[in-house]
Amino acid sequence: MLTSPPSPTLSHPHSTSSTSSTITTTRTTTRTTTRRRTTTLTKADTPSSPLHATYENKSPDPVPNQFPVPNPLSDTSSSTDPSSTLHLTSNGINTTPPPSPSTPSPTSSPSDILVQSDGTIHLTPTVGTAGGWSVQLLIGDYVVHQKYGIGKFLRCLRKPAVLSRAEKSRRAMERQRQINNNEEVRIYPVNETQDVMEVEYGDGILHVPVERSFRLSRYRGGDAIVKPKLSKMRGGQWSRQRDKVEGITEGIAVDVLAAYVRREKTRRMPYRLDLENGMEGFERNFKWNETTDQLKAIEQVKEDMVWRAKPMDRLVAGDVGFGKTEVAMRALFRSCLNKRQAVLLAPTSVLASQHYKNALGRFEGQGINIALLRGNGGKKGEEIKQALKDGSVGLVVGTHAILSKGVEFRNLGLVVIDEEQRFGVKQKERLKVISSGVDVLTLSATPIPRTLQMSLSGVRDTTTIRTPPKGRVPVKTTVCKMDYDAIGTAVKNELNRGGQAFVVVPRICMINDALEMLESQVPGIRVCIAHGRMGRGQAEENVGMFAQGGADVLLATTVIENGIDIPSVNTMIVMKADVFGMSTLYQLRGRVGRSNVQAYAILMYDNQANGGVSQAAMLRLKAMEDLQELGSGFDVASRDLEIRGAGSLFGVEQSGMAGKVGFDLYMRMLRKAIKKLGGLRLPFAVNTDLDLGNGEGSIMGNNAFVIPKSYIEDEDENSRMVGEARLAEDTDELVRLTSEWKEKYGELPPEIKRPLKNLHLHACTRVLGIDKVRLNSSGTAVLRAPGMRPRHWKMIEEDMARHGGRAKTGIKKKIKVHFPDRMREVERREDKAEAVLEGENNEKQEERGGDNQEDEWEDGIEEDEQDGDSGGMRKYLAMNDDDAIPGLRIEGIGDLKEGERASGLLKLLLPLAKLVKERTKEDDVRTMEKVEKREKREAWEKNITGEGKGTIKKNRAGYYEEQKP
Repeated sequence: MLTSPPSPTLSHPHSTSSTSSTITTTRTTTRTTTRRRTTTLTKADTPSSPLHATYENKSPDPVPNQFPVPNPLSDTSSSTDPSSTLHLTSNGINTTPPPSPSTPSPTSSPSDILVQSDGTIHLTPTVGTAGGWSVQLLIGDYVVHQKYGIGKFLRCLRKPAVLSRAEKSRRAMERQRQINNNEEVRIYPVNETQDVMEVEYGDGILHVPVERSFRLSRYRGGDAIVKPKLSKMRGGQWSRQRDKVEGITEGIAVDVLAAYVRREKTRRMPYRLDLENGMEGFERNFKWNETTDQLKAIEQVKEDMVWRAKPMDRLVAGDVGFGKTEVAMRALFRSCLNKRQAVLLAPTSVLASQHYKNALGRFEGQGINIALLRGNGGKKGEEIKQALKDGSVGLVVGTHAILSKGVEFRNLGLVVIDEEQRFGVKQKERLKVISSGVDVLTLSATPIPRTLQMSLSGVRDTTTIRTPPKGRVPVKTTVCKMDYDAIGTAVKNELNRGGQAFVVVPRICMINDALEMLESQVPGIRVCIAHGRMGRGQAEENVGMFAQGGADVLLATTVIENGIDIPSVNTMIVMKADVFGMSTLYQLRGRVGRSNVQAYAILMYDNQANGGVSQAAMLRLKAMEDLQELGSGFDVASRDLEIRGAGSLFGVEQSGMAGKVGFDLYMRMLRKAIKKLGGLRLPFAVNTDLDLGNGEGSIMGNNAFVIPKSYIEDEDENSRMVGEARLAEDTDELVRLTSEWKEKYGELPPEIKRPLKNLHLHACTRVLGIDKVRLNSSGTAVLRAPGMRPRHWKMIEEDMARHGGRAKTGIKKKIKVHFPDRMREVERREDKAEAVLEGENNEKQEERGGDNQEDEWEDGIEEDEQDGDSGGMRKYLAMNDDDAIPGLRIEGIGDLKEGERASGLLKLLLPLAKLVKERTKEDDVRTMEKVEKREKREAWEKNITGEGKGTIKKNRAGYYEEQKP
């Protein structure tokens, strides 16, 4: 077995700070060597500092054992650190010592960074992804630069700072301002340095400042096993390749928007707001404290169900044990509270049984009938089906048996799907049938690539739960070869500390051999078995006995992948882990570590099997060992997408396109195209928190819109009309609705006329993306619109000027738009990069000046994405800092009399809301026309044959004609 030389391990913090915002490349050649070498490290900027370290590149002494198994990564029984990292080499798998726990942190002071004599600094940079989360870059990772293409990350380097013209100009202006105002003049260091990431390309080396790392993304293509070809900075090959993919994404963006438009047109009966008081008792009965992200997910699901007329289609992605089930329970109870049936669908009987028990406990005393439906239900199953048909069962929990054709519902309102990735194609097709027009909530720790991609592209709403429960610690994961002695030692150590263990095998036929091995390694051990071919209820019974302490080890197949929550089990051993997928491995690992006790997962691969361990299996195992932090389920899904490929979206195979530019850049291109085609489509504000003083303008609490029973006597009709009025998406819809009331029930009663004005105001604020309205101390109305961007307001101003009129000109003068400094238009700047192009004598240099306009636009888009999609805006919303959030400012609203402020605000916002709505409808019509034209064209291009018809083919002149049979 080959062992790679270890990387230096330092115990001093380091920083990512830098003074330059330019991209530069220097003449640097990186060569690898296998000879023994000593490198002296000194503290940056302090040459005379006594703090220094010497690191010798040779195999280190064994690390003290911190894991209850004897060296699982070696053929001998010597101790080793279980967290050592798995690496891929030409000869298989090897390991290197893990980084020290005191590895420098990216947030430390720059003066504490230890720098090697060649300028190398030990910094682990992070880059963004299309999903808005960050991933670490390791040496040797392939990266994608928006402008230069695919490169290879070599190291981080500290070098003299190179200031751009914009930075020099800014400093000069700052100095002049300080002098004019008699302020203290800021003195910058003479020898400034900057930290850069060194990236290798086919014709040179590129240095990217750390603070501009958002221009980089980790390369993830359609086939992660195939190494990509490095791009060349010189020439236009990369730009042509990028432009080609960008053109394809524009076509897919049309399909994405078309799907969005179709979904927006679907309607269902709104959930009643007046019944939300009944949720309070149910929520109080939850015995745990909700985490921040869990509360956010619960609130977003509530908004989807109560404040939207379109059916919910939301993915809740969260790590195992992070509280997704409670989010589902509250949604299920809300559905039953509104007298609508609900379904909780699970992929296995064990998980369905666990959900059923949880539901019985959570719904106790609520008067809701709950049933469990599984395969081969017999007479009891038929009774449950009949109860679902007549509506006597409010909640049904079950497996794919619910999807059978014999199951009918009287009034289905909500379908919750747990672990969607475990269902097959036919089952998902059936799901589409039964969930048409109803709310759908999907729970997953590791979404499948297509689901993940639909979430990233905006086709499906997504909520991510990343906050771990209090006291939870990460599961330490080790990858090693099959070793029966190691299994025995691990089990003994777990039993010695009073715990229990899981042992998982991939096939039922391996259970007997594994049982004999355990009995020989640990004499007297109590083992119970669980697998999918046991008698009805036998597996669940054995798992229950194990949970009660009736056995020391549960020997099972992947039947325990979901739904097992036993805090006393804190060791998991997976035999032949190389045959499992990443999602399965991640779910299995989640069965341990459900308390504040340190848990361990040992993934064993069989290197002696036929053909050895495949490269794809190596990548999966490496990812599992790398991703040990709490909340890494979405990252696992991202790695899974990387290994399995991007798949298809709307029938378009994308692996090839993702392979050309990397998946993250590809998804950014797609989102850019969606934004471009979306035009003036503002993020819809589900509910506006509006208060103009003493509750004026609000439609919550005592100010909620109510229709007197004397006006509409039928209770169901009254509730339905209130819901439709409350969720009207524009004022035209409200006008149409009130006209129908007048025709059917007579003139409107006086007591609902003022509340109707509030509904008109809310319809305007929702269209404009305004989620909060308040009056400040000076009487100015502050309207918060988190999704508004400068490009949106520019379009509004252009439309107002085009459709003109004094009224709109006056409105423009009264309404002032507010954008924080970080969102203002990016100043034009010149990004210079010096590239060392590898020639015959390595001396040829080329000075590269960027395309300023393109760089400006791309930087603006990337900064916009970072702010909007990776939690930046959520941070400002949590701070409740209105100046840090975009929006509108309207002076004089507070000067109006109480009772007239809502009307005054409505008069100003109504023209804007109508303009945005009309522009959005025009964009939607154009989008649907593009789809229809393309479908017609594809129908003509495709060979169409049928009874009595010929074949449509293109002739030599380029025209289509019918060729008779």
